[in-house]
Amino acid sequence: METNPPKDEIQQQVEQIVSAGALGKSEAYPRLLRYLGEKAQTGKSVKEIEIAIDVFGRDETFDVTQDSLIRVYIHKLRQKLDNFYNTTDATYAERLVIPKGSYLLQLQRNQTQQESTPDSKWRPNKRIAAVVILSMAVALLGQLGLSYFLSQLQTSDAAIASPLWSPLSESNNQLLVVVGDQFIYSQVTEEFEQLREIRDFSIASPDDFQQRLNSDPDFALRYRDFGVRYLPSALAPVLKDFSEFGSGIPNWQVVLASQIDEQDLSDFNILYLGYFTALNKLTDLAFENSSLQLHPNGSLLIQEETGEVFVGTGQLGSGYRDRYLDYGVFRKVSLESGNTAFLLMSARDPGLENLASFVFSDEGTAEIISRLDNRQEDFEILLEVSGTGEDDLISQIRLTQQ
Repeated sequence: METNPPKDEIQQQVEQIVSAGALGKSEAYPRLLRYLGEKAQTGKSVKEIEIAIDVFGRDETFDVTQDSLIRVYIHKLRQKLDNFYNTTDATYAERLVIPKGSYLLQLQRNQTQQESTPDSKWRPNKRIAAVVILSMAVALLGQLGLSYFLSQLQTSDAAIASPLWSPLSESNNQLLVVVGDQFIYSQVTEEFEQLREIRDFSIASPDDFQQRLNSDPDFALRYRDFGVRYLPSALAPVLKDFSEFGSGIPNWQVVLASQIDEQDLSDFNILYLGYFTALNKLTDLAFENSSLQLHPNGSLLIQEETGEVFVGTGQLGSGYRDRYLDYGVFRKVSLESGNTAFLLMSARDPGLENLASFVFSDEGTAEIISRLDNRQEDFEILLEVSGTGEDDLISQIRLTQQ
């Protein structure tokens, strides 16, 4: 229930949140929150174009229907506010919220604080806890094969309501969540002791490795498969996002990309989550009839008609000042079996994590639907992820193809 507090209470909490560093190192989020705090004093709803002009320096030609900049920042600001109140040691009877469908900052009764034990000195971070659990689950996938483990970690009761996802939520067939694992083989000594691990894009599976052994005797003497498989670190938060968003889908299973076969495409709906280079047997499916071509290096995309190149640049981390840029691809493909495949792909972790956060959110789903001529047809979305640091990454649609 919203309250109607003295105006300075909102401003006070705004400054406490900013001072606590809960909005990260980026200047954009403190500037945005302070702006919304000031506008809250008027009691009037804030328009998207006003935020674009007053906070982000855009002009009157900024098209809010074509550019999701403001919606993405608001979505991430909501997440940062939730994280602050879920992890802070301070007790707040009321908390700042930005209600969906509105940009008017308000105070709302803090259910989390009221339901907690007054004497408790430790308040677990639910997001971190879920990510840790998912990380442990992902680490077990190579041993468990088809696993129901992650499907039991669903943390939301909300069903997938959007028609975008109806091929999954309304289907009688089960969903197979395919996570892209990277095949690793090792160089060995004459005594078969391990020297180093190797990731070779041309050898993406045990079958590829065996074929190379059979065709190259010298290779067979120097290399061995010790059963090492790597998963992107982004898969933990990506699977957490999906477990919440996809809680309306019953009995979804998780399997490694290196474990699936052609029969799976007949029996299951498919959701792929991973790198371009870890698609394995899904590679042809992922780029068949696509407007984008994947370069053999696995990190560069080329728009077939225009020749435009999309390649990630920059680094995330201390000491790097250049702008970070990454791309993710979201595709829907109808299978001959009558099932549907959704593929979320990127070259690197930030692109994959932000792509999933975007498409599994209400705002992202609505943005995608608004750009589709016919939501029943297959489609392809190219998402650009850019910023100057981990706390400043935003996602924007660069290309839509049907």
